[in-house]
Amino acid sequence: VTAHASVPTAVEAMRRTLEEEFRVITVSDTEAARAQLARRPIQVILCDHRMPGQTGVEFLREMRESWPDVVRIVLSGYTEAGDIIAGINEAGIFRYVLKPWMPDHLLDVVRSAVQARALQHEVHRIELDLRKVWPNRGESGITASLALGMPLLFGAAVACGLAQQPGWIGPAAMPWQFVLGVGMACAVTALPI
Repeated sequence: VTAHASVPTAVEAMRRTLEEEFRVITVSDTEAARAQLARRPIQVILCDHRMPGQTGVEFLREMRESWPDVVRIVLSGYTEAGDIIAGINEAGIFRYVLKPWMPDHLLDVVRSAVQARALQHEVHRIELDLRKVWPNRGESGITASLALGMPLLFGAAVACGLAQQPGWIGPAAMPWQFVLGVGMACAVTALPI
């Protein structure tokens, strides 16, 4: 999002830098950005900080409330500490990129933002999976106990028989070590099943 019509070459340079790896949509104002967000899923927003009527931090604060999963990046030629702090604390800005930006740096920042979005999505998916499984935790606990306990007991029983035969236990070993070791080996072997 950039509101500076006087710098179409900067926007075009940014587009060329990013479009080799990403689908890039550029808009010239915050209303057009909101319309794009409502129309299609967007993973990352790059927003100029200085815009007429609303700062980038103010806009991204709104975006955080309406589209919390979108990763937010601010581009700015100014390094005012108050703006940076507000951006991080209030708008949840992922990165603050200073102008003039270097193409490789901007590309790395956007790659990191996409990876952060993917991680957020995966964490959310795992949380949903846990919520589904949690009510059945008793059944899962019984199943896991049987899946490990039965091979352990069976292996230990076989080891008791083998321990009676010469040559199965070394001279320094104790019979209980042999029995427990064989039982645990059977339980661990059964884990993938």
